[in-house]
Amino acid sequence: MGAPLNIPDESSPRVSFAADRRRAVFCDRPNRFVARVRVAGRLARAHVADPGRLRELLVPGAELIVDPATRPRRTEFTVRAVRTGDTWVGIDSRVPNRLTGLALARRYFDFLPDYQSFRPEVAYGGGRVDFALTTAAGPLFLEVKGCTLVIDGRGHFPDAPTERGRRHLRHLIERAAAGLPSALLFVAGRDDLAAVGANHKTDPEFAALLDEAAATGVLLAAHSCLVDESGIRLARRLPVLTD
Repeated sequence: MGAPLNIPDESSPRVSFAADRRRAVFCDRPNRFVARVRVAGRLARAHVADPGRLRELLVPGAELIVDPATRPRRTEFTVRAVRTGDTWVGIDSRVPNRLTGLALARRYFDFLPDYQSFRPEVAYGGGRVDFALTTAAGPLFLEVKGCTLVIDGRGHFPDAPTERGRRHLRHLIERAAAGLPSALLFVAGRDDLAAVGANHKTDPEFAALLDEAAATGVLLAAHSCLVDESGIRLARRLPVLTD
């Protein structure tokens, strides 16, 4: 699958969990945005900031890291990470974009061309692109996708069918076909994988579009993350596998 293309150090972009974070145990998930968890021996509700299925991760008895809510709401905590085996996995879908923004500010990525500036959440095509970078070849649109599902050492995206993801890929393909720079970055919330690719079984249309994106000239990249009890750090660059 190829060797890592860079190694993280203390200067790598990092998002910290709350100073008053807690350990918790997963009980069940009444809906995709709410989990029932046990914290210090009592039952509580926690927000799950990841709409994915997460069936292989959120299993009864799984150990969690949760942050207390900072304002009054129906859920007392937010789930930040879950432990599977010896690996902590970040499952807050806001984190990949936050890490990417920090990395862009530091010019951390080696797969992008030179850029003068960048903006997040830019309106385009009836929606928004995650980041727009100012380059000599014109605006470069960068979409970011978080990945948590790993099977046999390979990250699989998505873990549930994603019309939104397919729409984003179509936009990138259209721009690349018109000679405009575009890129897709997978950010895996874990470091126990060697590559990232499409989940053909779950979303064959996304898989076909990823192949088309590669053939059209969309820049494809992936990074793993190192997750511990205090936060999540951008880590190794990984290959993106296409057929």
